[in-house]
Amino acid sequence: MPLRDSESPHCDAHSTATAPSAALWTPQGRGAVATIKVRADLSTLLTTPEHSIPFRAANRKSLRDQSSGRIVFGYWGTDPSEEVVICRPSDQEFEIHCHGGLAAARRIMGDLAALQLSPLDWDIQSRQAAGNLTTDCQLALTKATTLQTASILLDQEAAWREFTESSVLAAIAGQWRELSAEIKHALSWQDLGKHLWEPFRVVLTGRPNVGKSALLNALVGYQRSVVFDQPGTTRDVVTVETAFEGWPVRLIDTAGLRDNALGLEAAGIELAYAQLADADLVLQVIDATELQDSRDVTAADGTKSIVVINKFDLVPANSQSDRPHSGAISVSAKTGFGIELLIAEIAAKLVPVCPDGGTLVPFLDDQIGWLHGLAEAVERQSLQEIRDICDQILR
Repeated sequence: MPLRDSESPHCDAHSTATAPSAALWTPQGRGAVATIKVRADLSTLLTTPEHSIPFRAANRKSLRDQSSGRIVFGYWGTDPSEEVVICRPSDQEFEIHCHGGLAAARRIMGDLAALQLSPLDWDIQSRQAAGNLTTDCQLALTKATTLQTASILLDQEAAWREFTESSVLAAIAGQWRELSAEIKHALSWQDLGKHLWEPFRVVLTGRPNVGKSALLNALVGYQRSVVFDQPGTTRDVVTVETAFEGWPVRLIDTAGLRDNALGLEAAGIELAYAQLADADLVLQVIDATELQDSRDVTAADGTKSIVVINKFDLVPANSQSDRPHSGAISVSAKTGFGIELLIAEIAAKLVPVCPDGGTLVPFLDDQIGWLHGLAEAVERQSLQEIRDICDQILR
């Protein structure tokens, strides 16, 4: 079956099964159509009662009686049935084309597994046919959620091939300083790389009732968090995924932080601290009506946080300023004031510089490890080590 969400796009290849098999031929992710290939002796598979295929053709003929090479529309299973198209290119295989959602393919693969057809993963087949580099790039691409991240990932296979070739040539020519600089430049993109297929984690934090939930709703443009003027309303972690200026973002609304909290609220605060530890960026939300002095907005680490002064609409007009304190952004979750500026600031904090087209951007831990290995080989000026690592990258 497709890769689980909690897993990296990378996995090891296995040997091709020789037994009758059912293979999901399209990669992970939702799409228009999913394709499953069945390889077996169809003269046996389609006639034996215990191997009853749950398919009903619209032309009312059995699958066995459909001529080879014909495209057949019909229904798979019941309660409810799946609309599918089946093709029989030969007497040894047929293809099932179903809805591209995950549920349809999983259901059909489950039915085929019950018929003793060995399930094969798409990525295993792809690694055998095209190699690890191609498969890793394609798997990551299926998890990209914006055109911008997909565009960068589309460049990566060619970028890695060019990089490995130029690395070996530079080592042969003794251009160790130039090669070291290229490796350092590639490693400078490693943080962005993993977020090409996994969203940045942006956590909203602050004291109770400063408007974190309302701010999250304003940032995504619809009500995702419950908003109530009672402090401590948010007691669990609320997440929503969106994109800011082409970069995927997971916004995380957490419980308000305060001392002496009890019960569920205290548990919520504990969860909030856990989210803060894993955040890529923190939005420290402050109530504009309770702002006492600049000390409230300078305590956060500016490299990993943005101070947001919310409820700006409640500040008297004669004392309003877009940025009353250096580095802080004033917003109103209620009126929308300052939200666009905050979105631009979030994007700039997460990705200060966008890579040019064709730039090598490592997006897997293995790739980062290879680059560090190359850097060490350059220090030793070992041409053979560089050749070996580059060969490993291209497998």
